[in-house]
Formats: sequence, structure tokens, C-alpha cells
Amino acid sequence: MASRAMAVALYTLLELTRRRLLLVFVVIGLVLTAGIGIAPLVIPSIPAGEGRTLFVLNALDGPVQVAMELCALAIGATVINHDLDSGAIIAIFAKPLSRLSYASGKFVSGAVVVVFLGLIFAIGSMLVVATNGGGHTGVLALYFAAIAGNAVVLMMLVMILTVYLNNIISAVIVVFFTDVITVLHQLHSQVQNHQVINAFWDRVINIFYWVFPPHLVSNLQLDIIQTQLRLHPPGTPTAGQSLLGSVPAASSYWEIALWFAYLAVICVILYLAVRQKQV
Repeated sequence: MASRAMAVALYTLLELTRRRLLLVFVVIGLVLTAGIGIAPLVIPSIPAGEGRTLFVLNALDGPVQVAMELCALAIGATVINHDLDSGAIIAIFAKPLSRLSYASGKFVSGAVVVVFLGLIFAIGSMLVVATNGGGHTGVLALYFAAIAGNAVVLMMLVMILTVYLNNIISAVIVVFFTDVITVLHQLHSQVQNHQVINAFWDRVINIFYWVFPPHLVSNLQLDIIQTQLRLHPPGTPTAGQSLLGSVPAASSYWEIALWFAYLAVICVILYLAVRQKQV
């Protein structure tokens, strides 16, 4: 079974390398990253030293994450849907290939591409930071690991829905679902920081937080705030503590373990969806 799953994975990787849309997202992400690295060198108002590093970290936090999410959506929307739309799925299942091998190969190929793209963006971002003050390497590495982990779950959810629905509709549903998860994580952070004091909503938020797939978070935002406070101390210690308290905590070991558990469940759901698909 492993050899057949690997054959499916290699075939799918070959197909994904031919997707121009995926290449466009990668180019856009790299161009944005390079632009962020060049901006401090041409904008005179940006200070040198750690102030320049702070600017770069703030700027990287948004565009790269969006680029990764778009790539994950594009991969998830095409990996299985292309076989269904083209009719290739009939010829594939006519061969001595189990549905489990097919689903496993699709998951492996998609995950490999997402992780590889995350690695490209991570290396590019670290080079940008290195040329603008340096440091923060460990925080950036964990940040991109969290982004890649979230992108893999995003890709898998789209992949499952494309077995039943149009790929565009599937992507829209998952984007909305991801926004809900992000809001839940922010609300849970407020609960943890005792900013939500109503017992009923405290309980509701905690229940939904543990039911929905976990959203992996790194310490990048905390690192940015700490650097900002060090460079520009607030008027009172209370203001600084309040600012630090508003930052979501990095994912704990328990939350990471829960992420792996959810990924395993999603993989089983993908297999069941492929198994029940009539072709």
C-alpha cells in the first residue's frame, strides 16, 4: 500500500508543479517579502538598528501569512477536484489501487508542497530580517512552523469538501470557517487574560475553543510587542502590562498535541469521503 500511495503522491506533485496559479502565489509572496526588505533602505523615516528590525517583523506578519493561506486553498481546491472534473478518477480507481492509498497519496503530496512553500517563505523572511538588523531567528522559525501547520489543516478541509462540492464553494466555506476559528482563538485569549468575566460566555467560549480545530500561534506577536516596549517605553508600567496581556499566548504542548489529533481525524474523514465517493 505504501508504494502505491507514494506513486499517487509523486503523480500529484508533478501535477501541482504545472499549476501556474500556485506559481503566481509563490512569486507574489516572494516579491512582497523582497519589497518589505527593500523598504527600510529607501524610506528615510525608518530608523536604523532594532527599529528597522521591528518594522520588518510587523510588515512580514501579514503578507506572508496571506500568501501561505492562498497557496493552501489553491492546493486543496485542485488536488482531488482536478481528478474528479477531468474524469481521471475513473481510470485511477480502475487500477489495483485502494481508496486508502489514493487518499494517503493526496494528503502527503499536498502537505509536502505546503511545508516546502513555508520553508521558502521562512528562508526569504529570515534573510530579509538578517539584512535589517538580524536576530529573532528562533521566533521566526516557530512562526513559520505554526503558519505551515495551520495551512495544512486549511488545505485538508478544502480537499475534503471538494469531494462533494465545487472547489470555489469549498474554498469560500473554509475561509469563513477559518475566520471563525481565528475569532474563537482571540476570544479564548481574552478569557485566559480575564478580560471576559461573564461565567456563561467564559464557558461557551472554552467549549467551542476545544471543539473547533486548534489554531497554532507562535510568540512572534509577543516578541514584536516586547521589542516595541523596549524601544518606546510607555508612560506607565500598567500600560505596558496591558499591551502584553492583549497578545495571544503561543500554543502550548497540549494544544500542539491536540492539533496532531485533529489532523489525524481529518485524514480519516478524507479517507471516508473518498471511499464513499461514487465514480
